[in-house]
Amino acid sequence: MKDVEELEKTKEELETAKTQLEARIKGLKENLTKANTDLCEVRVVRQSLERRLHEAQKMEAIGRVAARIAGEFGTLFAVVGKQTGVMLSRLQRNDPLRLSADELFKVGEKAATLTAQLIALNLDSPRVRNTLSVHAVLADVHGMIASLLPDHVELAIQLDKQVAYAEVDREGLETVIYQLVVNARDAMPNGGRLTIEVKTIEGVSKSVRPLSIESASHQILIQISDTGTGMNLDTQAHMFEPLFSTKETNIGLGLTAVFRIVKQNGGTLEVDSRAGQGTIVQVAFPVVPAPEVRKETMSKAMLAKGGETILLVEENEIERKLALSTLQRYRYRVLEAASSVEALMLTQQYNGIVHLIVSPLIMPEIEGRELARRLLRQHPTMKTLFVSGYDDETIQHHRINQRFVLRQPYRQSGLIGKVREMLDAA
Repeated sequence: MKDVEELEKTKEELETAKTQLEARIKGLKENLTKANTDLCEVRVVRQSLERRLHEAQKMEAIGRVAARIAGEFGTLFAVVGKQTGVMLSRLQRNDPLRLSADELFKVGEKAATLTAQLIALNLDSPRVRNTLSVHAVLADVHGMIASLLPDHVELAIQLDKQVAYAEVDREGLETVIYQLVVNARDAMPNGGRLTIEVKTIEGVSKSVRPLSIESASHQILIQISDTGTGMNLDTQAHMFEPLFSTKETNIGLGLTAVFRIVKQNGGTLEVDSRAGQGTIVQVAFPVVPAPEVRKETMSKAMLAKGGETILLVEENEIERKLALSTLQRYRYRVLEAASSVEALMLTQQYNGIVHLIVSPLIMPEIEGRELARRLLRQHPTMKTLFVSGYDDETIQHHRINQRFVLRQPYRQSGLIGKVREMLDAA
């Protein structure tokens, strides 16, 4: 009986030890599962960061190479522009060679503008950042966004109630928004829905299709999604490369510029697209504290003094909307035209005074100087500001006062300053 009691006691001890061991094994399994999950998450984060680093390094290298090559070609095109100026100054109006020389000048202008845009792809160029409310910026450009969309594309803007601030370049932010909206619009030729969402996130984004924007701190997320045709994997692999485009009429610098602007402003960019299922683009910037005092960033010297009217002529719709938004923000009245022919029609219907015309020096139907001459008949006090990709020396060779020329590409602050300078000139 004594042995039986000892065996029973030993059995109970073994049962207790077994229970404790099973509990320890269960805990170890749970810890191992958690460790494996954490390891998988770390692996995903690492792969995402490695992919971003590789993409950033590739784009930085491409941008530098493109900028250097463009710089060399820009020098060559400047020679073309100067020599055509010499030819045109010596050829009579009725000389058959004059038309050929003029055509060379026009082609050189387009090439000079393109090379200037390629030079701007250099990721090391500095940007001017301001602490901005993304909500306020979207409220300002809501009308511009709507004007970019046809009737068969529905627009929905969803803003988080929590207003957050980011330290970004306003001009760059507007450019990113306009470019992504235009891309989404072009992906929906038969109509669809474009949704713009702004919200503050922490950690992994909670989007419809989870992407890989991670951060230890808060970020303000701008998500633009469409129900369009989407992109296949091959297109996505090249979409940020300069001169790559799926559109025949596009030179393919839009998304390259978007990538450059986002990176220069310390943001991240993610694209998730599937053929036939639409595209989601996420742009995220670190959240910064709200400014204690909302400073007026507009210089009073640059503001419209008497509600001056400006005729803005620009074929590129994104550049036109960006300039339009800026001019209106500085309280100018703006007549917007996409071509020289449209500009003539607008001014014929406008009963007021046009104080200044801003137009490209070279345009397909009617070049800038001829357009200005025609408009001066109706508006004799009108002043003219030409936009050109040529350098100052080339402009002088064509007997144009460089004071009346704004070199492209330009910052919007440069445009506003030049507009005020022209309007104030005697």
